[in-house]
Amino acid sequence: MKDLVLESAALCDEVARVQESIFVAKEERRFLLKKFYYYHNQRDASSEPQVARTTVPQSAAVGPSSTTPPLSLASTPSSSAVPEGADRSAAKSSKKLLKRRNTKDSREGAEEVLGTKPMAVPRPKRKKPAADKKLVAPIPLDASGRPIFPITLPGCKVHSLGEIVTDRAGFHSEESIYPVGYCSSRIYASVLNVHTSCIYTCTIFDAGTGPKFEIVAEDLPERPFVGNSPDECYVALLRAVNRACGAEVIVPAARGADFFALPHPTIQNLVQSCPGARKCPNYRWVRFEVSRSASLQTERIDGDPYLSYTAFRQLCLHPRVPAVVAPQETGMPLNIQIKQEPLDIT
Repeated sequence: MKDLVLESAALCDEVARVQESIFVAKEERRFLLKKFYYYHNQRDASSEPQVARTTVPQSAAVGPSSTTPPLSLASTPSSSAVPEGADRSAAKSSKKLLKRRNTKDSREGAEEVLGTKPMAVPRPKRKKPAADKKLVAPIPLDASGRPIFPITLPGCKVHSLGEIVTDRAGFHSEESIYPVGYCSSRIYASVLNVHTSCIYTCTIFDAGTGPKFEIVAEDLPERPFVGNSPDECYVALLRAVNRACGAEVIVPAARGADFFALPHPTIQNLVQSCPGARKCPNYRWVRFEVSRSASLQTERIDGDPYLSYTAFRQLCLHPRVPAVVAPQETGMPLNIQIKQEPLDIT
């Protein structure tokens, strides 16, 4: 990718240089053409009087009755020259333009004297829409400029970027692109025992009309959390963690995209660079700039209980919600939950 960017920049420079040389050549051609017309007229004007001087004595030698004035020959030398006709037409057009300007200036001057000239209202300048721009930290690349996997980010790893699907609108939104085959992993609380950590693998599959998101626990691979959106399967994971705690330690929130690491600037920049990203019409393009001063925001991730197991453990020691979600009874509506007194989880 880096080589493609450098090659594109070199081609742009070459095109600009060629355009500049073409412009210079056109200006030189126009200047030389004007010079040619000028010297051509000068040569015709200098050759015609000589012909007049040589022909007048011959006509005078014929007899005294010949009274042809010498100006008759000198008065028609340059009337047949084509460049002179072009000069006359150019002079007429310039006179018309000068007359229009003088008329306009006189009319404006009269309006200023009479005080009838309307005040010029300044036009408001159009404000350009502010483009989103984010800083990303550099990542290791191989000899061909491709990222080296796995890509290590704060709290997670990305093992594959997948492939972008462009012929179906369900595989991208305004904020994110969902490549098929995307895979990442993150350490979080186990659904079997919240006091131990577990590696969760997040994957995006092709479900036909749209993507299918899946979160698989390393210690419970036979019970994956599946949904049509990253938030759907992530909320199911948080509910399972709360059931393992015996209390609603963490309130389910729509943080599935963050758990998959899709909105991370490094990953979003790489996904935008994949083939087919420009063919996603609903996606809002984001500008990125690679900078060594860009921080990875590890402190923010470590303090987020939705993404960090360490922060979740601290939340377990001081639960914020005093009520515990009891197991759902059969026959009850989905939006009704039975709560009981909190249990001692220490």
